[in-house]
Amino acid sequence: MIRSIASLLFIVSLAGFLYTPASAAEDKHEQAAAVEEQKDKTDREKDRDDMSDYRKRREQEKEERERIREERRKEREAKKEKDKENADKDKEQDKPSAQQEQLKKAEKKLQDGDIIGAWSLLDSIAKQDDDEAAAKQAGESLKQIETKGQEEVKKAAAVDDPSEAERQLSALYKKYWRTPVKNALADALKQVKLRKAQQGSGAAAADAGGAGLPPMPAVEGDAAQGDGAGEPAAQAADAYRKLVYEYPDSRFTQEARNKLDELEAESSADRDGDGQ
Repeated sequence: MIRSIASLLFIVSLAGFLYTPASAAEDKHEQAAAVEEQKDKTDREKDRDDMSDYRKRREQEKEERERIREERRKEREAKKEKDKENADKDKEQDKPSAQQEQLKKAEKKLQDGDIIGAWSLLDSIAKQDDDEAAAKQAGESLKQIETKGQEEVKKAAAVDDPSEAERQLSALYKKYWRTPVKNALADALKQVKLRKAQQGSGAAAADAGGAGLPPMPAVEGDAAQGDGAGEPAAQAADAYRKLVYEYPDSRFTQEARNKLDELEAESSADRDGDGQ
């Protein structure tokens, strides 16, 4: 009986001895597992945090790329708009202005011989301020026209034949009558007409004592072909009358009046003598 109890106690003690290391090992294993699990959990949490940071970084990078892309797009649009403005400016500069178009029309009129029309256009352009270059060019063209006209007047007035000179000056007057050249033309025509009259009735004027008078204006129409047209005194009287009528401001007008009075007095005396 005692032996049985002792054996039982021994078995129980042995079992307790054997169980303790196994339990400790199991506890240790459980602790290790718990530590591992905690580590895994920590790692997962860290991974989640890292993932969150990663996602944030990705979002930030994406936003930065979008911002850069938008800035570049705006820069391209701004450059495109600026290039367009520059192209429009270049095109506007290349496009002739209204004044330049008028200059072309004036040049065409000059080529066609329309001096009056060209002068009118050029004078209008020269007075405008919209296109300084065109205005300057118009002014230069006006000077050239006037200079050329003055030269043509001098050349025509210098022709030896007063009838031909008068014809040429009359033709020039039609070309330049609305330009400053008309003043020179008027003076030249006056002198040529006086020279023509002098050549036509110089001998008659000399017989009537008209030596030293300026050239008489040409007698137009049939004024010199009436009664006594073939008489030197009558021709001289007609020349004197024309001078007094057409050139009242001439320095020879008073002398012409005196000669005319003398001729009329002589004519009256002749008529009285014939009547007796």
